Amino acid sequence: MPERALPRLRAHARAPEFLRAAWPALLLMLVAALLRYFVVEPESIAHACQPDPWSGLCGARSALVHAFLGQGIGWAALLVAVVAAILRRRAVASLALALAGAGLVLYSAEPSAAALVLSLLVLARR
Repeated sequence: MPERALPRLRAHARAPEFLRAAWPALLLMLVAALLRYFVVEPESIAHACQPDPWSGLCGARSALVHAFLGQGIGWAALLVAVVAAILRRRAVASLALALAGAGLVLYSAEPSAAALVLSLLVLARR
């Protein structure tokens, strides 16, 4: 079989395009990880916010905790990923990928994983 008959794989040529779409997700995952490990999980902050959880900066922490208690971040990511799949828009898929990454870090794994796969499918589609 002649070599020209085989299709050429050009995945390496699309790598910069994928990185442009994925950098917001990486940045948001880093921010989510910092929030998780320095704001949500430390026991000292949890004990300091125990008496009045909705006052001052504890209000922002309480809002963040409530956002992932109902897996709101993951469901929002899945909704945006479905919209991206319907509209076939790469920018919307990039937003869904970023939300899915944050949801994976902030305790919303199930809907975020589905959103991650769906948004990657939209981004992979040419």
